Amino acid sequence: MSRPKLTDERRREIALRAASGESPMSLAREYGIARSWVYELLNDAVENYTAKLTKAKKELEYREQAAKLARKRRLARNEPTT
Repeated sequence: MSRPKLTDERRREIALRAASGESPMSLAREYGIARSWVYELLNDAVENYTAKLTKAKKELEYREQAAKLARKRRLARNEPTT
């Protein structure tokens, strides 16, 4: 039995519905896939989301450090801070 082709949109839809509490078994039946594949899609979505959050956090920390450094430089030159 081969797996049905699922678009990226369908994969996201399945993961979102599973994350919102729908039964993996009912989703598997509806989409004609194995229940384990529903869990796999959900886990992939969580890992992807976590990676994006980590990247965003690092970017925010970098921007905060850059802003602090800019403030210190302005203070050292006796310029007004904002």
